[in-house]
Amino acid sequence: MPGNTRAYLLGSNSSGIALYRVTHTMRSVLKRIGNAVFLMLLCPAGVLAHFGRAVLGSEEVFLLHAHLFAIVPGQLGVFTRRAYYWWTLKACGNDLVVGFGSFFTGSQVILGDSVWIGQYSVLGNVVIGSRVLISDHVSVLTGRYQHVRDRAGMLIVAHDRLIRVTIGRDTWIGAGAIIMADVGEQCIVGAGAVVIEPVPARSTAVGVPARSTGESRRPE
Repeated sequence: MPGNTRAYLLGSNSSGIALYRVTHTMRSVLKRIGNAVFLMLLCPAGVLAHFGRAVLGSEEVFLLHAHLFAIVPGQLGVFTRRAYYWWTLKACGNDLVVGFGSFFTGSQVILGDSVWIGQYSVLGNVVIGSRVLISDHVSVLTGRYQHVRDRAGMLIVAHDRLIRVTIGRDTWIGAGAIIMADVGEQCIVGAGAVVIEPVPARSTAVGVPARSTGESRRPE
């Protein structure tokens, strides 16, 4: 390679790396500023949600805001939902992303860092590990037994049979899946799967009901 050409390519590469670093730094700074601003803006909503739970003994105030903020579009919605859940959930890690139309039905949720939730997903009482990816239209229920019949034959919520579902770290949940049991770490749950039994760690589960098809491996 001629010396001038090599020097030009090396110089261009160095400039590209420098530009990437500057851009990445600026994006990080703007993200931190945005998070701080929205945390301040959403503080009153967080206080109201805590008031409703502590004084009224109800999650209705929390859920009202969760529904409202679920339909805030674009990046504005991402910042809004991240700040609201930081104030209201039992534990909320860094860099949460909750897509348009998605929400939690209660505040007793524990989230790790870098949890990503797609659009139009509904999540109940759940513990989600770090770096979990949840696709669009996913439902995470509080166990298999949501309702029972009373003596008059009417369906009522089975409060004593509701459970907290756990999704382990580094797991991917495919679009349209329904999760009613624990999913281990580093798992893949296929699109449209219905999980009614615990999924072992580092496995792939597909089908209705979901069955393990073997170990979840990284590409070679």
